[in-house]
Amino acid sequence: MNVTGKRIARLAQNGEILFHTKDLANIWDIANPNTLRVTLKRYVQNKLIYRMYKGFYSLIPPHTLPPLLLGAKALHRFCYVSTESILTKEGYINHIPSHHTFIRTVDQKTVTVPVHPGHDLGRGITLTILKDADISPDEFLKLL
Repeated sequence: MNVTGKRIARLAQNGEILFHTKDLANIWDIANPNTLRVTLKRYVQNKLIYRMYKGFYSLIPPHTLPPLLLGAKALHRFCYVSTESILTKEGYINHIPSHHTFIRTVDQKTVTVPVHPGHDLGRGITLTILKDADISPDEFLKLL
């Protein structure tokens, strides 16, 4: 197996599907930031991994990601998901939640993301989410 195959296999063995750049550098033992950047760019071009936004990657296509996992991993800090979301996921509540609420444990900051399967978020909703997360639109665009 070549180096690329070994790297992707190491990610798959890890049991995770979402990774931040620093995680990938550690897993793959790549210390040089330029080497990591070029490697990630090549893997994304070949659809071996998917770029979610700058510094955040997935092993599976973005549209197939579980929204709860995506929200929790995107915060890149310890967080928990609202009770309603978990109870719905486990079958205790028999309706689809209209939103997921993520709470960052560091500062108790909450971010609520509406759930509309098959639909993109509108500009106004996206701006509200960014405001709740203390991310400016310019900063968000830089992260893309």
